[in-house]
Amino acid sequence: MPAIVQDAITIAMMAGTGSLFLVKDPRWAASAPFFLFLLGGLFVASSALPGTALTLALTGAVVSSILWLSDYGLPSDRGQRLFDETDWGLWGLGAVFRLSVLLMALAGVYGLALTAPFVELPFIPNALWYWLLAIGALLISHPRYTVSAGVGLLLVHLGFYVAFSFLGGNSSYWFLALHSLVDITIALAVAYLAVPVTEATG
Repeated sequence: MPAIVQDAITIAMMAGTGSLFLVKDPRWAASAPFFLFLLGGLFVASSALPGTALTLALTGAVVSSILWLSDYGLPSDRGQRLFDETDWGLWGLGAVFRLSVLLMALAGVYGLALTAPFVELPFIPNALWYWLLAIGALLISHPRYTVSAGVGLLLVHLGFYVAFSFLGGNSSYWFLALHSLVDITIALAVAYLAVPVTEATG
C-alpha cells in the first residue's frame, strides 16, 4: 500500500475516533464502528490476509446494526439508559476541556510512538495502535451512554488487532473469525446493557 494512502487512512481513523469523544450524538457512536473497522481493514490489508478488509467491514456493519438497534429499537418512555447524560465532575466541563484532553492524548501518543514503540512496528502503525488504545480508554472511563463505552472497548480490541496484524500474527482466517466474534459479542453485551432501566411497579 502506498505510504500516502496509509497516512490518509491513519488521519481519517484518528479524526473519526477523536470525534467520538467530542460529539454527543449517539447515532454517530453507533454508526462509527462500521467506518472504523472498514478503515482498519484497509490499513492492515497489505500485511494481513486478502479478505481482511472485507471481513472487518462486514463485522463493523453487524456491530453498528446491533448498536443502532440498542439505541432506537426500544420506546423512549421506558426509563433511562445506563450511563445516560450525568454529571461526571471535571469531565463535564464541555467541548473545550474535551478538546484539551484530546490534544494531550495526541501529544502523549506521538511521544510514545517515538520513544517507546510497540516491539518493532513502524511509526504509523505504532501511532495508530497507541491512539486507538488512548481513545478507547477515554470512552470507557467517561461514557456518556452505554454505547460510547462499548465503542471504547471495540476500539481497544481493534487496536490490538492492528498491532497483531503488523507483527505477522494473523496467519489464518480462524483468528480473523475469532476477532470478529469477539467484537460481535461485545456489541451484543452493550446492547443488552443499553436496555432502558425500568422501576418495578407494585
